[in-house]
Amino acid sequence: MTSMAEKSRSKRKEPKPLPSGGEMQATDFAITTVNFPDRLDAREMNDRKIEDDDSHRTFRFDGYLITLWIKRLIVLAVLGGLAYLAVGLVRPLVSAMSPAQVSDRLSKSIGRPVRVAETGFRVTPSPRLVLTGVNVDNALQIDEVALMINWTNSWQAVQGARWTGGEAVASPTRLNLGQAQMLLAALPGLSTGLPAGISTVHFSSLQFADMPLLPSRYDVTTRRGPDGRFASAEIREMVPDGSMVLKLSPVANGDQIAFQLDAANWKAPVGGNVRWTDISASGNLAAQQIDADYSISAFYGVTRGSISATGGDHWDLTGKASSTNLDVESMVGQAIGRDPAKIEKGDPTLPLGGTATMTATLSGSGATLDEALHGLVVKGPVDVRWGILNGINLGYAATRANPGSLLEGSGGNTRFTDLSAQLEGSGKELIFRDITGKAGAMLARGALRISTDKQLSGALRVDLGETRVQAPLNLRVHGSLAKPQYGG
Repeated sequence: MTSMAEKSRSKRKEPKPLPSGGEMQATDFAITTVNFPDRLDAREMNDRKIEDDDSHRTFRFDGYLITLWIKRLIVLAVLGGLAYLAVGLVRPLVSAMSPAQVSDRLSKSIGRPVRVAETGFRVTPSPRLVLTGVNVDNALQIDEVALMINWTNSWQAVQGARWTGGEAVASPTRLNLGQAQMLLAALPGLSTGLPAGISTVHFSSLQFADMPLLPSRYDVTTRRGPDGRFASAEIREMVPDGSMVLKLSPVANGDQIAFQLDAANWKAPVGGNVRWTDISASGNLAAQQIDADYSISAFYGVTRGSISATGGDHWDLTGKASSTNLDVESMVGQAIGRDPAKIEKGDPTLPLGGTATMTATLSGSGATLDEALHGLVVKGPVDVRWGILNGINLGYAATRANPGSLLEGSGGNTRFTDLSAQLEGSGKELIFRDITGKAGAMLARGALRISTDKQLSGALRVDLGETRVQAPLNLRVHGSLAKPQYGG
């Protein structure tokens, strides 16, 4: 009896042998391909998994955005704090400074009626309390005065809400001499009329209508002194490579203004196109009176003196000037356009040299102070030591029988032991009268006129004295200051 296993094996068919010739016979199975993933497929599957994981996350923090917004919030907090501080500092002033209250306070403090048209508070460009239309005694009008906060000094005022380190800034203003005097006289009163925290009053652009000595726009500042009072004002004009500072202080009686002027490398509005090395002047100003002592130095020497001007419907100027050790070469060189810094003592290319001393009187008159100043006349004697006339030898020319042919461009020079003249100078011309020059026995006399365009006209008479029996030589002087000409 065969087993079940044996029966099962007997039913299986034996495999058929492969056919000869190597040909494959058809089978019951089909060949298929199997796709195994490579590296790129693996990376793509990993990225999709990460995206699927991220899609299930609720939020991811961005460090850059967080830092940026923290900075913005800090800035906003600081600005908000400053705004709160400004309101805290200004609120007491705003409530106490209505136009009527401010007008009354200023009127009482300076002793003159003051009207303020409007008051208000502005935040931009910086916190400030603004007074608009400030009128003083119907004689002085300031369009706007801004009371501003100095943030550097205001932190100490947070607790008490007091305005500290502030500045009152006036809009551009134009004043005549009387208005300037009124404003300066009011300075002591402003010490109590303005809030105690206002330490500075500033005019950034001030012009003077009838003061020819101050023709430009100026920066004017007054500050509280150690005693808390406004006592003086400083007027500044900044010039290239130089400066000018004028300090003004009202005199006790209020009728005059004391002044002190200090300037360096400054071109004064009068006195020609000269940049003075140093100028100092002091004196008193009034509506119709000016008195001053001055000292002026330039590359050619120092001049000291005084001047007085009295006016009203008509102005008259008087004064005096004294100069010693004036370098004649530098004066002549500057007049003909040479650089004074490059001129050496004894320069033979200049027509005249030496060292001069002058004592002169000043006088002028006109309908206005400006006319009187520009019509100023200087008169006085001039003495020149070691004087030398370049371009001609007067003694040699006087000994020639026919000097005319020798004069034009003859060259040489004449050295004087004594040389003097009477000077009369104005804005139109320079006149030298009574010229007297001695060189041994030779004596030269004459007169010379120099016009504004530096042209010469005059005459010289040369006498050889008793040492030679010869007729005097008469010369006509013409040409220009840069190149004088002498004719028979």
